[in-house]
Amino acid sequence: MPKSSHSITDKFSTRLKKAFVTAAKMAESENMTALRTDHLVQALYFQEGSIAAEVLRKSNIKPTVFRKNMPAIGDSALPTIMPGKDALNPKTKDISNLGKLFNLVQKNDIKKTQDLHLSQGLEKALMKAALLAKKFNHSFIGTEHMLLAILENPKNKICQLLAQNKVNVKDIKEQVKNILASTAKFTDMTIMFSPEHKKGAKRTETIKTYCEDLTTKKKSKTIDPLIGRDKEIERMINVLGRRNKNNVLLIGEPGVGKTAIVEGLAKRMSAGDIPPLLREKKILQLDLAKMIAGTMFRGEFEGRLKSLIEEAEKDPNAIIFVDELHSIIGLGNAQGSMDATNIIKPALTSGNFQCIGITTFDEYRKHIENDPAFERRFQKIKIEEPEVEEAIKIISGVKEFYENYHGVKIEPDAIKETVKLSHRYLPEKCLPDKALDLLDEASSKVNIKLSDSKLFDKIETKRKELIKTSKQKSKAVVKEKFEEALSLQAREQTLKKEIATLKSKEKRDRKEWPTITSEDIAQVIS
Repeated sequence: MPKSSHSITDKFSTRLKKAFVTAAKMAESENMTALRTDHLVQALYFQEGSIAAEVLRKSNIKPTVFRKNMPAIGDSALPTIMPGKDALNPKTKDISNLGKLFNLVQKNDIKKTQDLHLSQGLEKALMKAALLAKKFNHSFIGTEHMLLAILENPKNKICQLLAQNKVNVKDIKEQVKNILASTAKFTDMTIMFSPEHKKGAKRTETIKTYCEDLTTKKKSKTIDPLIGRDKEIERMINVLGRRNKNNVLLIGEPGVGKTAIVEGLAKRMSAGDIPPLLREKKILQLDLAKMIAGTMFRGEFEGRLKSLIEEAEKDPNAIIFVDELHSIIGLGNAQGSMDATNIIKPALTSGNFQCIGITTFDEYRKHIENDPAFERRFQKIKIEEPEVEEAIKIISGVKEFYENYHGVKIEPDAIKETVKLSHRYLPEKCLPDKALDLLDEASSKVNIKLSDSKLFDKIETKRKELIKTSKQKSKAVVKEKFEEALSLQAREQTLKKEIATLKSKEKRDRKEWPTITSEDIAQVIS
C-alpha cells in the first residue's frame, strides 16, 4: 500500500516543530538514540511564545528543575519505535520520518536526526495529542495538545519530578483543558487544513464557538411564547431595519422580561412572523463568559472579539445579542490591551455589525452612560414593568409549559392570585418574573407530593448506572480502549433514553393531573 503523502507532522504548529528540533538537539548532546518525553517537555518550557511555555511558567516551575534532573529521568529504557516503521495507525496518525519534520525548520544543525528513535512514552503521547486535537475540533496539533498528552499519564516520570518539586500537575492539566475547550483560534496555530479554508469559503468558527443561534427551529421550540410587548417589538424591528445606528439597547429593571422580548423576536423570526426585511436575519446570543474563559495572554480576548466582529460583518444577516452589555465595558484593560468597547465602536458605526444589548438602569448609569461615544451607537428602548392585568395575560399565555413540565393543571384563579400576591409581598422584584417564580415553586411542591416513589427509585437506579457507565467510558478512553469506549457510549445513550421515558411515564400514568389552586400559591408565599 502506498504511503499517504500527508504526515501527522504536517499538522504540527510552528512552535511544536521548533520544540521537537530543540528536543532532538538535547538528545544528541546526551548521546541518546531515543527522543524522550523529558526532552520534549524541557523544549516546550523554553519555547518562547508557546501556550505550553506560558502555562508551565505561570505554574512557577523554575528552569533548574529540568536542568538538574534531565539526565537522571526519562523513559529511554522503554522499548523504542523507529519513526520509519510507521507504528501508528496510518489512517489518522502517520509518522513517516522525523528527519522530514526537522528539515521543515530552517537553520537547524542536527546531524543525526535520521538515527533518532521515538521512545514508547513519546510515541504514545504523540498519539494522544492527535486525539486531543480531534476531540476539540482543532485542525492542528500545538504545544498545548502535546503538553496535556504527556501530563495525562500519572506514571510519567516528568509528572513525578514536578510533584517532587511541589508543582501541582492537576492544576496545569486543568489550565490546558480550559484553554483547549474555550479557544477557537490559538496564536500557536499557523496552518489551516480544512478544505473550506483552502477554497476560501466563508468561515464562522468564532461565531459557532461563542454564540448560540436563537432562530433555529430546534432552539425556537424551547423558547416560551411572548405575550404582549407589541410596542417594544415594533420599535426593535424599526431600529434593526435602519441603515445606520441600527443597534438596540433594552434597558429595564431585573425581571421585567428584557431577555424574553429578544427571545420572542427570535421565535417570530424562526416562524417567519416578521416583516420581509428581517426574515433572513438570525439572532446570535454571545456567551461572553465562554469567550473570556481560558484567555491567559495579552490580547487573546481581543483577538477572539475581533474575529467575531469580522465574521459577523461578513454575514449581513447576523445580529449579535449581548445579555448584560455593561459587562463588556473595561474588558481587556486588565491585560494592558485595548478596551473591548473601543474594538466594537467602529464596527457599530459602520452599520455592517448589528447588536442587541440588554442592561439595567443602574448598570447603564454606572457604565454605559459614562462612555457617550459607545452609548450613542445604540437606540435605547425602555422596558417597563407590566401592570397587574398585563402580567396575568402574560402568565396565562405560558402556563401550558409549566403544566406539561410539572404534570399539573393550573386554575385561572391561581394565576390571578400568583400575580397579586407576588406584587404585594415581593416588592423588591419585578413582574412577570416574580410571579412566574412563585407559580413554578407551587407547581413543583404539588408535583413532588404526588410523585410515584417506586418509579422514582427505578429512575434513580438508572441514573446511578449512567454515572458509572460515564466514568467507565472515560477510563477506557484514557487507556485507549476505543472499542470498549464506543460500546459504553452506546450504553450511555440508551440509559439516557430510558430515564427520559420513565420520567414521562410517571406523568402519563397519573389518573388525573393535580390542580394548582389559590391555596397552593398562598402556602408557598406564606
